[in-house]
Amino acid sequence: MSAIAVYPPSGSSGEIQFVNSSGQLDASRVFWDTAKSKLFISGSLEALGTQTVIDTQHLRVEDAIIGLGTGSAGQGAAGDRGLIFLINGETNPSIYWDESADEFRLSRVTNTPDNTSFNEPGHSGEGGYQDLRLGKVYGTGTIGPAEEGSYTDGLFADFTNTTNVGTAVDRFNEILKALAPGPAPSLDDIDNNNSGNSGKLSFGSSNSVSGYTNSSTAAGFSAVDVDGTYNSSTSGNNVRIGLLNGSTVITGDLNEDVSADTHSSGQTNYVANSFGDADSGTLKLEVNGSLVHSVVLTGSNLTGHVGSGAPGSGTDSSVNSNGSGFTNLSTTGSAKFSDGTSLDLFQHRTGRYTIATSDQRNGWNYARVVHSLSSGDVETNYVEWINDPDSNALAAAGDAFDTLNMTGNVTISGVKYFTAGTAQYRVRVTNAYKNVYSTSNITFTESGCTISNQSFPSAGNDEDKVLHITGSATISATTLLNESISARAVIPHPLKSNLTTNNQTISNILMYNLSNNSTVVQETFRRENFRIQENAYANQAAITHSDQEWDGSESLAGSDAGHNTGLMFYNQRLVSPSQGANSGNFSTITNGPGSNVNYSGITSGTRTFYRYFQNNSGGSKTGFSVTINGSGTIVSSGTSLNSSRIKVFFKLPETSGAQATGFMDLATAFSTGQVSDDDGCLEGSLDSSLNATNTVTFGTQFVAAGEYVVIKIQADASFTGHISQITVSWS
Repeated sequence: MSAIAVYPPSGSSGEIQFVNSSGQLDASRVFWDTAKSKLFISGSLEALGTQTVIDTQHLRVEDAIIGLGTGSAGQGAAGDRGLIFLINGETNPSIYWDESADEFRLSRVTNTPDNTSFNEPGHSGEGGYQDLRLGKVYGTGTIGPAEEGSYTDGLFADFTNTTNVGTAVDRFNEILKALAPGPAPSLDDIDNNNSGNSGKLSFGSSNSVSGYTNSSTAAGFSAVDVDGTYNSSTSGNNVRIGLLNGSTVITGDLNEDVSADTHSSGQTNYVANSFGDADSGTLKLEVNGSLVHSVVLTGSNLTGHVGSGAPGSGTDSSVNSNGSGFTNLSTTGSAKFSDGTSLDLFQHRTGRYTIATSDQRNGWNYARVVHSLSSGDVETNYVEWINDPDSNALAAAGDAFDTLNMTGNVTISGVKYFTAGTAQYRVRVTNAYKNVYSTSNITFTESGCTISNQSFPSAGNDEDKVLHITGSATISATTLLNESISARAVIPHPLKSNLTTNNQTISNILMYNLSNNSTVVQETFRRENFRIQENAYANQAAITHSDQEWDGSESLAGSDAGHNTGLMFYNQRLVSPSQGANSGNFSTITNGPGSNVNYSGITSGTRTFYRYFQNNSGGSKTGFSVTINGSGTIVSSGTSLNSSRIKVFFKLPETSGAQATGFMDLATAFSTGQVSDDDGCLEGSLDSSLNATNTVTFGTQFVAAGEYVVIKIQADASFTGHISQITVSWS
C-alpha cells in the first residue's frame, strides 16, 4: 500500500489537512501531538469496513451512548448484540442480548468478535450461564398487568398495574410470616442451676480483704458493702446466686425462659430452651468481663464438632482447658409446620453454659453469654455470685455456765425447794466472720432452762473479729430434784460447718414449781392441799377442822405427832422419806435451800398417809370404786409390811345422819354389819397389784352428798414402791 509521509521539524508536531471540492482547506484535519504522544482527529470517525480493531491497552470513550450493530442507516439488521471478554485459557465470558430468546444473558460462550451471533450457552461445549453478584438492589418499578387482566380476584384487590413492587413484596412477606412457623427467640437469657446461701459480708468497699474482689454493679445489682446481706435474688432478668465456697462449678441453661412452641396439631415447632439463628455466628462466654471461651456455630465446625443429639437432648461440649464453655449442645433443628414439614430457613438448638472453678475468683464474680451475629451481638442477662473459700473453722474458747441465782420457796412434806432460778452462759468464738457471716440467729441447746436466741452482731469492718456471746438462762424445768441444767451455743455460718460448743452444766439443783391439780376425788401428789394429819376422825367436822390441816413445813422426822409418821410427797409420788433425793438427805444438796431436812435416818417403823375424799355425786352413796396407781402390793391388816407392801383403809366419820364406820380394810371382804376398825370393806375380788382398781362398800352405812370419807395408807419405812395417783369414783 502507498503511504503519505509528513516530516515536521525534530521535536515538533505534524499535521495533515484536507481541502474541499472548491480547493479550500476543510476544517477537518489529522495532526500528531509529539508532546502528548497522541494522534488527534477533528470531527467524527467512521470506519466503513466490516471489522474495526483497536489494538491498545486502554480505551476511553467520551460518548454517553454506545450503539452496537447500528448499521449505516442508524439501525442494523436483526440479530444478537453484546460484549465478549477474551481471556486466554478460558471460555469467553460475555454479556449479550439474545434476539431469538428475547432476553439478556450472562454466560460463557465460544464466540469471538468475528461472529455475528452468539451461541446457545446451554449447548454441548458451551460454558453455561454465570452467577451475578450485586450489592444493594432497589426495585422501584411497578408490578405491571395481571395475568388475567385484573388483580381484583386476589387477596389484594387494591393492586393495580402501577402498584410498586416493594408494596407487593411487603404484603406477601407479611402473609408468609403469618403462614410460616415462627423462629425460636434470640439467645437473650440464661438461668442458673446452682443454689447459693444467704449471708452478710465482712468485706467490701469499706473493708477490702486481700485477694477478694468487692461486690460491684456491672451485673445489674447494687453493690453490697460490709454488713450488707448478700443472698439469692433477681434484678430484672439478672440473677444473683448467693454465697458459694469457691468449689462450685457454675452451670445454667441457655434461653431457659423459652417455652416449647407447639402447634394445635401437636407438632412441635421448637422445644423449650431453644434459641434461634443457631446455625450462625459465635457463642461467647464472658466471665468477670473477659472472654473465657467461644464456639463458632457456622462453617466447618458444624460438622462433627458443634452439636450432637436433637434439640432438648444435646450431648456435645465445647469448653476451654479449664472446663469452662458450653455443654449439652444439640444439633440444629428446623422450624416445623403443623404437618411436620420442615422450614430450614429457621434453625434452633439448645445448650448449657458451665464455668469451672479455675475461671472464677475469690469474692465477687459475674458472667453472661453473647451470641455474635453478622447483624450484631445478642447479649443475655448476667448471673453473679460471691466465692468465699476461707477454710478457717469456727472455734470456741472460754465457755462457761455459772452465776446461778435461785429464788422463791415452797415446802412439801418438810422438804424446802426453790421455785425459780437463773444462770449465765458465756463463750468466745473465732473465725465467725471470715469472710462472710450468718444472717441467722445464734441459738442455744438447753436442758432444764431456756436462753433466748440472739441476733448475729455486725462485723464492723473486722473480718477477724472475736464473737463474744453471753446468754441469760432462765430455769424452765418445773422440778429439779438434785438435778442439773445445761446449755451450749450453736453459732451458724453460711458456708462453713456450724459450731456447737461444749455442753456446760450446773448440777445439784433442788427446785419444785408444780401447782396443785388434785381434787376432792383425785390425788396426784403434787401439793398437800387435801392431806390431813394422822388422827382418829370420829366425825365429819374433824376432817375439815383447822387443827387437822396438814402443814407441809413440818418435818417428817420432827416432834409433831400429827406429821412425824407421815409418808413423803416427792416427785409427784407418795414414797417413804428415805426414797427422796440423796437417799432423803436434802441438807447436803449443793444448790438447794439451806438448813434442809435429812430423812436418810428413817429406816424403820410404819409410815402413814391420810387424806379425805368428798361425795360429789349429788346423792347418798354406800360405796365407791377406788383406783390406786403406782408400784406395790395391797395386803390385809393382819399381814406384815415390807419393802413392797401397803395397807389401805377407808373410814366414814360419823355423818349428820349418824352414819359411821371404823377404818375398814380394803384387802378384806365386807361382812354384813361389820364396820369397825380392820373389818373388810371390799366388794368383790381384790385387785392387789398396783395399778389396782377395787370396789369399797360400807354396807348399809351411807355417805350423804357433800360428806367425806378418809383414806389411810400404811407402809414400812423400807418401802421402795410408790403411789402416783388415787382416784375415787362415786358410782
